[in-house]
Amino acid sequence: KGTKDLNLAKIAVAVKTGGHFDKIITMIEKMTEVLREEEQQDIKEKKWCENKQQKNEWDMEDLNTAITKAETALERVTTEVKALDAKLTQLDTELNATNATMLEMKELHGEEHDAFVKGVKDDTDAIALLEQAIRHLKAFYSSQGVELGLSVKKPQEQQQEQQQQKREENKERKTGNHLKSTRASPQSGLLAKKASLAEAQQHEEGNQKKKKKKADPAAEPKLGWETEGGKYGGREGEHQGVVAILSLIKEDLEKEIQTSRVSDAESQTNFEKDISALVKTMEAQKNQKRQLEVEQADLVEKVADLEELKELKGSDLEGEQETKAALAENCAWVVSHFDSRMEKRKAELEGLTEAKAYLAGADPME
Repeated sequence: KGTKDLNLAKIAVAVKTGGHFDKIITMIEKMTEVLREEEQQDIKEKKWCENKQQKNEWDMEDLNTAITKAETALERVTTEVKALDAKLTQLDTELNATNATMLEMKELHGEEHDAFVKGVKDDTDAIALLEQAIRHLKAFYSSQGVELGLSVKKPQEQQQEQQQQKREENKERKTGNHLKSTRASPQSGLLAKKASLAEAQQHEEGNQKKKKKKADPAAEPKLGWETEGGKYGGREGEHQGVVAILSLIKEDLEKEIQTSRVSDAESQTNFEKDISALVKTMEAQKNQKRQLEVEQADLVEKVADLEELKELKGSDLEGEQETKAALAENCAWVVSHFDSRMEKRKAELEGLTEAKAYLAGADPME
């Protein structure tokens, strides 16, 4: 039977040169042992390649999954950062509006208080002028021997008293006329009518004369103090009205000052309450802004960590891709030659086994 490879060729050569069969058998056994070791080494290397390629494939899948998760988380956190930025922008707008409202309220309150101070000063100055005028009038009337009443009545009260007095006079007049008409004879009633007509005519003529005197621009006015020897003591009955009016004006101004002070105090109280409420609102807005800024810092840090993780996993993936290429090159023989090497080795082992059996059964003397 012809030899199949170099090992068989060596055995054949040994046989032809007259080698001892035992030595040849020992050579066959060593060759068989070497082939068995080569077979185990091929199996070991094949298994190693398969394990490495399998691990490389799994590692690449894990890295791709980690990169996908990092990208998804990065997108979500980036969206949260944008929403948080919008909240901070809105909060800054609200803070600016609150501050502007506070400044406007302070400005308006300052203007109102300045107006109050000016109004009190003006009223106080006016009161001082009125008091001075009243003192001068009283001094003047006192020097002229005119007495002033201590009680001062308002014009409205004076008008009501005058109207009441007129009503009482009319009532008394009507009552007297009625009594006269019931007691007098017909002749006396006729005479009374004639007297009444004559009195009405005289009154009408007197009114016409007064109208003519008022309408004459050339008429010289008669001075009241000509009959008093040049001494003027004021228009009788009017001096008290002037002082009374001035006193009423002074009293109104004093009340106005008092009312203004009460109103200013209430305004100050309301202003302080409003400012306090705005301050609380602003503090709440600032606290909310600080919390949002802390959240923003955390999210920004997360974004940085996710970007770093994505970059790291991407770098690892590149390394695994290089490993895959190297394994594909180094383990290519497994795909292309492992099976053929196993078949050839099997055939060689079978040949060696046959040769050993053949030699073991041959006569050494032949």
